[in-house]
Amino acid sequence: MKILYWSPYIGHVGTIKAVINSAISMKKYGKYDVTIVKNHSEWEGFEEHINNNEINIVDFGLKKRFPNLYKTKFMGSRLYMITVAFFGFFQLRKYLKKEKPDILITNLIALPAILSAISIKNSPKIIASIQGYPKFLGLPDTSNYEWWMYAEDTLRKSLWNHIYKRVDKIVCMTEDTRKKLIDKTTLKASNIIVIENPVIDDAIYISAREVINNEWFNDTSIKQIVAIGRLSFQKDFQSLIKAISIVKQDMDVKLTIFGEGEDRKELEHLIKKLNLENIVKLHGFTTNPFKYLKNSDLFVLSSRWEDPGHVLLEAATLKVPIVSTSCPSGPAILLENGKGGFICNVEDFQDMANKIIEALSNNDENKIETAYRFSQRYTLKSHFDALNKLIEEIK
Repeated sequence: MKILYWSPYIGHVGTIKAVINSAISMKKYGKYDVTIVKNHSEWEGFEEHINNNEINIVDFGLKKRFPNLYKTKFMGSRLYMITVAFFGFFQLRKYLKKEKPDILITNLIALPAILSAISIKNSPKIIASIQGYPKFLGLPDTSNYEWWMYAEDTLRKSLWNHIYKRVDKIVCMTEDTRKKLIDKTTLKASNIIVIENPVIDDAIYISAREVINNEWFNDTSIKQIVAIGRLSFQKDFQSLIKAISIVKQDMDVKLTIFGEGEDRKELEHLIKKLNLENIVKLHGFTTNPFKYLKNSDLFVLSSRWEDPGHVLLEAATLKVPIVSTSCPSGPAILLENGKGGFICNVEDFQDMANKIIEALSNNDENKIETAYRFSQRYTLKSHFDALNKLIEEIK
């Protein structure tokens, strides 16, 4: 049986690892014939790992047509999404008609893939995996929304109601997202299920053992705090930086943020404005954040929304203390409503600062062990068991 994964993305997002690990799990435990679609520059840097696990990559060649698409400043990621939606539709349709995969699993920018599949005869079974919390389901605070954001959410909800009803199953990461999809869309409840992403693998533990050669990070006299994620509105690193400006009044700390994104300039300005140049560092993207995470005193997730928050699970499996916002739709669940970590309010930097101080002042082994046990639900084998069962049901 042949499985095709569709997952166009831009930048370094958690879905990269989830899709690769999902493909590996289906090949390793189920002996499926597995292929991953490359639209533009996806999977660059991961090719060797993918090939070593006998996963095929089919290149749709958008990079040859648009070599600088990733670098486009006008409209940023939206231009990429539009390009993939238009060209990817025709490329995927052609591929599906020729290769006839049995299962199509979509992740990110799923609409063109779904439309492509349902437009042909003998279309594959379609599993739409919801990688990330759909904003149109609601956020705790929309006071900063522009008019076009409301319009975008309305359009997206309408498209979901009409197009996602054509897929065989919708997979989401958390029960909270499942319930909201049932409540706020017209999609059938029986078609929406929860399957956890395969986040935890041996590579995390191996990478975490790598020696750190970094003067900034090797100062053991100071509490080291780590945050990881795209420098974007979603991650709300602004609140975290403001929280650190309060925490530093009580204890010596350093904050290292790993990731790149469109908010870098804004964050750099905020760091300078608060005189935190010697305390907060925007490290940029790194291929191995795990060695820093493992050797930190605290991991903080400051997001406005997550689903469920892969890096939080990675911190949990490395037994790093955690502070997280209570954002929709996964972190509070992953931390068992405070049993596995310290939870603060979304966009509340004062509350976040209080929780950071509390976490650094109290090495709570019970919280660490609770979070670790929960993280073990997100292994490759547990993911395979659930997804394989679903495929058996729909084929």
